Amino acid sequence: PNPIVEGQPFAQAAVGETMERIRDIYLKQNYLAAKLSNTVAPDIENNKVGVTITVESGPLVAVEIQGLEVSEKDKIKTLPFYQTGGLDEFALEDAKRRLQDYAQRRGYFFAEVTQPPVPDLTQQSVKLVFNVEPGARYRLSDIEIEGVDALHHRDLQDQMKSKTASFLPLFGLGRGITSDD
Repeated sequence: PNPIVEGQPFAQAAVGETMERIRDIYLKQNYLAAKLSNTVAPDIENNKVGVTITVESGPLVAVEIQGLEVSEKDKIKTLPFYQTGGLDEFALEDAKRRLQDYAQRRGYFFAEVTQPPVPDLTQQSVKLVFNVEPGARYRLSDIEIEGVDALHHRDLQDQMKSKTASFLPLFGLGRGITSDD
């Protein structure tokens, strides 16, 4: 990708790419609510374009997960605001759902996750605490379907969100997966 360079031909795509790189730098430093905007001002007389990128860093964000051990790498991979930024109600609800899925994939099939409220983004720093009540840890070894004669059970099992544990724990679903879905 070509960055924005003074004296080079202008491309709107370069502005977007530069903004993405800047946002990624902020996200990696835990400014998870950073907001970026740009202004492009053409100067037709001089055949130039002025580009201004404005960054509002927002607060420094600390994310804590209580009740379930999650590595820093898995936390960053699981919680959406580490990739896309933004700390609104939707992002926190999505993080809750993804964290619940993470727990279920580790055998805590009935884990309950409580999300934090939307933080005050005018503060210098904020702390988000997700509480996880993992419950018992299970291994799904068998699925039985009763009372259905019109369809083959294998066809139904393929459509279910529940899956049995794999024989090789390092590949696939080591403990299986299940959910209310």
